[in-house]
Amino acid sequence: MDGNILQVIKDAAIGLLKNHDQGVEVYAEEIMRTQAMMESGDGEELPWYFVEVVPTSFTTAGPGLTEAALTVTVDYYDPEESIRQYGEKAIALDAVFRPVFRFSYGGERRAVTVARVGTSISGGLLHLTFPLTFLVSDGDGEELPAMEGLTVNIKEGGS
Repeated sequence: MDGNILQVIKDAAIGLLKNHDQGVEVYAEEIMRTQAMMESGDGEELPWYFVEVVPTSFTTAGPGLTEAALTVTVDYYDPEESIRQYGEKAIALDAVFRPVFRFSYGGERRAVTVARVGTSISGGLLHLTFPLTFLVSDGDGEELPAMEGLTVNIKEGGS
């Protein structure tokens, strides 16, 4: 397996954002500011993204199978923000993640349908969230017996 599914999804989202907006920083743990910018106070503020993946639930779907339900959250900041600009950015980012979110896990290329991307604008940020639900195999599921044929006898009339 590729390890932590949360990190795999986060890395995939970061990759999509970096390909979409190549000049914009993408953060996932903390937003870095250079020491010079912090000391001078007049450093140029640049746009950035912040990505988080939150586990919603993990449900047993069968032997060795787990249904993973996650919420991906993307925050976007632009110092020259406006409601109109953030609205246009929301439409552009919707196309980045929807209708299909692609990632690789367990040596397989995966594609998960994203039915809805929620957006809001508050606190000077554009917020996007979307749910992902998919199956993950632990690779150690027990070997089940092969399906056998089923014979059915139908009698007409009474019992």
